[in-house]
Amino acid sequence: MKNWIKVDEKPLEPGVPNSPMSITESKDIPGEIRMFRGTTIIACGIDKITTAVCQPEARLKWVERMSENILIKGNPDEGKWLSYEAYDLIWPISNRDYVFEQTLEKSLYQKKNRTVVKVASIEHPDYPEKSNKVRGTLPSCTFTLDQISKKEIHLEVMVQVDPGGSIPGFMKNMIQKGWSLKTMRALNNYVKNH
Repeated sequence: MKNWIKVDEKPLEPGVPNSPMSITESKDIPGEIRMFRGTTIIACGIDKITTAVCQPEARLKWVERMSENILIKGNPDEGKWLSYEAYDLIWPISNRDYVFEQTLEKSLYQKKNRTVVKVASIEHPDYPEKSNKVRGTLPSCTFTLDQISKKEIHLEVMVQVDPGGSIPGFMKNMIQKGWSLKTMRALNNYVKNH
């Protein structure tokens, strides 16, 4: 894809010699919410990292500020599931929640294992908007895991999210700018320690 602009390049693990670099990029798309992407190498098997990305109990341990993750229907093993996620944010920003449809596809890419997890907002009658939370929308979020070897994967994370509420567009983009790096670091930290 063209029009990606490099935002930053930082070590995945600050202070660790020979840490893989994490590259973050952004892209302007129609509307005001930018898309962000990050790529890095994680020393981990593809199945372990897939579990960390998909399973609600694992996500609760590494996704920043997540307070609830409820499996509504289906499950990651079936390749498609619905979930409710809530986030506790810092005052004065209101807490947020989302309802997602998620899919998991495994395939071969250049003769190596590839796993793609896609997440997008949906509406669900059992999870209407709540008065004490702002409902955010996630037009798209993708985790692409490409196996390099049994112990290494190339990770690409991509997100476009509108946290909703009365935050101006430029502020939403500023808030989301760090998402890719935080996500890659948190995921790496989780798989190293679990």
